[in-house]
Amino acid sequence: MAATNAPLLGTAPDISRQELLARRGDPNLLLVDVLPRESFLDSHLPGAVSLPVADVPALARTVLGDPSEASREIVLYCASPT
Repeated sequence: MAATNAPLLGTAPDISRQELLARRGDPNLLLVDVLPRESFLDSHLPGAVSLPVADVPALARTVLGDPSEASREIVLYCASPT
């Protein structure tokens, strides 16, 4: 099978910082920090889970669950939570 440059996760809408802050604590929103594990341990948004981008192919289903059964929105971030 030939390699492609297609995005792993497809396209999705952006979420603004204001919307994210307003939805803190929303049980239907899963925050995923895709920075290296060391960065996550140093600092991350409250309630976020760690899934380093390098581990997405191997661990996404384990960390995020089965997408066909997903009833929550998943927000990926890759910047410092300042």
